[in-house]
Amino acid sequence: MKSYSLLFPAILAGLWFFGEIGAFACSEGETRTTSTGATFTCASKPTSWGESWKDPSGAIWSATLQGAFDGWDGFDTSAGTACANIGGSLPTRDDYLRLEGYFGGGDGQALSAQGFRDLYAVFPDMKPSLYWTSTVEPLDEQIFSYGFCGNDGSVLDNIYRETLRYVRCAG
Repeated sequence: MKSYSLLFPAILAGLWFFGEIGAFACSEGETRTTSTGATFTCASKPTSWGESWKDPSGAIWSATLQGAFDGWDGFDTSAGTACANIGGSLPTRDDYLRLEGYFGGGDGQALSAQGFRDLYAVFPDMKPSLYWTSTVEPLDEQIFSYGFCGNDGSVLDNIYRETLRYVRCAG
C-alpha cells in the first residue's frame, strides 16, 4: 500500500486551516458515499492512474497527475497528452459539473462545508487550485476555457488558458 502525505488549505465553515492527510490508498471495491448519497467505488486501474474512483455514472477518475500543466494549448497538448498517455481523457466541463453535483454543488457555487469534506474524502489528493477541462469558453475560445476549482469544488468559466492548472483524467 502506498502512503502519501501532503499539506493543503481547506475551507470549513468559512475558516482556513492547514491539515495533513496521512496514508490514503483505496482497496479495489471499497466504497465512499457522499452526504448526497452518491457512492464512489475504488477502481482497478493501472498504477499510472494512482488512486482512482468510479463515480455513480460509471466514469473513472484518476489521481491528480504530478505537476501543473500550462500553455495556451495546454489542454490540447500537455494536459490532454498526459491523460492519453495513461489511457484516459481530459474531462469536459460537463464531466466536472456532474462530479460537482455528487458533492452537493451546482451552478458554479462553492460546495458547503460538508460537500467539501466529502470531496476531499473521495479525492484526498485534490489540489487547492485549478484543474484543466477540455472545454473552451464559447465566447472567446482563443483566450478562455472552463476549469474545476479544487479550492471550493466548483466549475468556473472565463479562466485564462495560460493559467497553470492540475490534471485529473477520466476514463
